[in-house]
Amino acid sequence: ATPHIAGLAALLAQAAPTASADDIEAAIFQACVRPASMPRSRANRGVPAGLRALQLLGVPGAASAVQSAAVA
Repeated sequence: ATPHIAGLAALLAQAAPTASADDIEAAIFQACVRPASMPRSRANRGVPAGLRALQLLGVPGAASAVQSAAVA
């Protein structure tokens, strides 16, 4: 999973250039959702939701993207 998280962090840094590394890390952690079928010992924090992380970083338009994704 490390390459996936590194890629997500890079995309978030590009979308929110004023965000610090700590801000990006916190957004990724807060955006994680652990599927109910996956035990914590296997999933740790869960799967990060990239759109939610964008929203947490305050990227303009992220909220509407999250709403659109939820409807789809």
